[in-house]
Amino acid sequence: MDNKDPASDQFTLQQMSPTGNNGLYYGSGGRMRQRPLPRPVSSDPQWKIRDMEDDVDRASAIGLDCFFLSLCTISNGSVCWDEFRDLLVAANNRNNGFKIVPMMDVASLMNAGKTGAEIASALASIANNPALMRDKNGHIYIGATNGDLAPLSWWQAIKSNLLQRGIEASYVLTVQAYVKSKPTYMPFADGYGNMGAGTPLSVTDASDRVAELHQLGKIHVTSIKPQDFRPSKFWYLEPNNSVLLRSVLTNAISSGSDWLLFNSWNDRTESHELAPSTGTQYALYDVAAYYITWFKTGSPPPIVRDVLYYFHRIMWTTTPFDPTKQTMAFFRHPSEDKQQPVNEIELLAFLTAPGKLQISLGGKATPQDALAGITSFRIPLAAGKPTFKLIRNGLTKIKLTSAFQIRNTTTWQDLLYRGGGSTRPVVDMVANPPVTQ
Repeated sequence: MDNKDPASDQFTLQQMSPTGNNGLYYGSGGRMRQRPLPRPVSSDPQWKIRDMEDDVDRASAIGLDCFFLSLCTISNGSVCWDEFRDLLVAANNRNNGFKIVPMMDVASLMNAGKTGAEIASALASIANNPALMRDKNGHIYIGATNGDLAPLSWWQAIKSNLLQRGIEASYVLTVQAYVKSKPTYMPFADGYGNMGAGTPLSVTDASDRVAELHQLGKIHVTSIKPQDFRPSKFWYLEPNNSVLLRSVLTNAISSGSDWLLFNSWNDRTESHELAPSTGTQYALYDVAAYYITWFKTGSPPPIVRDVLYYFHRIMWTTTPFDPTKQTMAFFRHPSEDKQQPVNEIELLAFLTAPGKLQISLGGKATPQDALAGITSFRIPLAAGKPTFKLIRNGLTKIKLTSAFQIRNTTTWQDLLYRGGGSTRPVVDMVANPPVTQ
């Protein structure tokens, strides 16, 4: 967003502060609950490109192949389009095979009245860029978020206008209403999927959808949201610690899905982000790396070192707030998915051999035996900073204390899951943002 000292940049003073953005989000305690990992102020005039190069490197390091960049605008001098062009430069600079896909933010483009001809004209201006991701026939990919919010004629206009310019494309649409929109949009799309499950209970076996698309010679896309908490909207969905992330990924593997599409690398307004951040640290990012490798190779990677990860909120979903400041009752949990709120601490262990796991909090230590492999161990949320251990043959092999204090009072609700892991040091600025102080 800017190139300032992290202590006084846009994220700290505007996005995470209740008084930021001219107080627009004061009633919900601010627009975000975490920020990107801080970095020193850069003297490089191309600092935006350098930051994007870092993102390309981080994404590539865990096996991701491309960024779908959400295009909310298509005009030179507008934020989304300029970022798109900068990201093409960054990907070309890295020259490591990582690619970029223009992804239509359909709601924004439709609200702005952008026609298929206008969008095709903008895409034609960059269609020869070597950083664009292409299919086996050399056609560029075009993606969409909420693709079914636009009429089919809108998509057909984009396609026909590109073809008039000699540009062929493969269209990968994620939609809100998969079953309802399928008869209309699936024949048009080359790849198809929904916007992603928001809770573990809403994760369903995708095998039938995969088979149907494969019979048509099309790509099945599995969308992934590690969590979904939107402070400015006063609501959240319950991911149940790391359960949602792991459930969607294992379902994609078992169903034979073709693509994994993480709903966001960096959308911190909806807390979908996979990128390392001050609240989740590297925990979601590192856990995803294991499953991405499994997805791409067809086999679970061997665990060659013991690693512990933790996930927990810093308050209960029922922790009382200050009603003179938070302007809506408890952040609501949409009931249609039937997923009940969860108030637990999770220890997620990747073990090379059997051992004893232990979570300690408030003077109480809770143990659990674990076999080699992946074990999820949970206890009820309690105030304090939990400590996590791996004990083997009577010796403590790993000891890890959460960077985040769990407490039973707050001014505004903060339902973002925090995380951490034993193989990385705690990143600075993990203290709870102003909303919770």
